[in-house]
Parts: sequence; structure tokens; C-alpha cells
Amino acid sequence: AITEVVVGVLAYSNRDEFGLTIAEFYTSLYTLYVTGGGDPFIGAALTFFHNTLHCCGVTGVKIVEVVKKTCPEPAGFIEHFKMDSCPVTIATVLDSKASLVMGLFVGTGVLLIVALVCTTILLKQTKREQRETTAYYSAVY
Repeated sequence: AITEVVVGVLAYSNRDEFGLTIAEFYTSLYTLYVTGGGDPFIGAALTFFHNTLHCCGVTGVKIVEVVKKTCPEPAGFIEHFKMDSCPVTIATVLDSKASLVMGLFVGTGVLLIVALVCTTILLKQTKREQRETTAYYSAVY
């Protein structure tokens, strides 16, 4: 739980570097896909990035892109020729949504702490009930 909170705070405080790191990760996936002959697992990861962020490849120009089949369907006439570039979109979205990411991590950490407290209370109650039952049957028999 504490790790969740720490990761959320670090992701928020280093949001610029975090966005660039994820953009570099995307670029390395793109390179592996192009040089590896179209590995289906890497293609699935690229498709996830493309559909989630509605972007296409490193340049965004559909004529130049090698990964056209992993790109989402164009939403308008202009997107048939040019979509947003994924590395730029990734960095922008992660920078603008950094507070949401931190909130998710902190919220998950808080939920884990609440679950820990509830589990501890339940365990103590169960042990007390078991001791009372054992004491009762020990006295009766």
C-alpha cells in the first residue's frame, strides 16, 4: 500500500520524465515491430497504444507509416492522411493526466490500507469467537 502511494507521488512529481520514458518505450516497441517482421505480440501492444490514444506510429503520416494495420480507423477526412504522432501524444497525455494517475495510485493504496484494517478486525473477531467456543466446549465436556 505504501509502495502504491509512493509510486503515485513519484509519477506525479516526475511526470515529464515519466511521459518521455513511456514515449521511448513506445518507440522501441515500434522499432522492434518494424525490424522483427511484424511480431503479433508487439503488434497487439502497438494496437493497444494506437486505439487507446487514437494515434498512429512515430510520424503520424499514414503514407509513410509501416504499422498501418495497427492504427485505428480514421475519424475524419484529414485522418486518412495524417493522424497524431504517438510519442508526442503519449508525452502530452501523461503530462496532462498526471494528477489522475497519482490519484489512482494513492486511491489504490488507501483501499489496500482499508482492506488491511478490515481484515485485521475480522481476524481478531474470528479468533475471539473461536476462543469463546473452545472455552465453552471445554467447560461443558
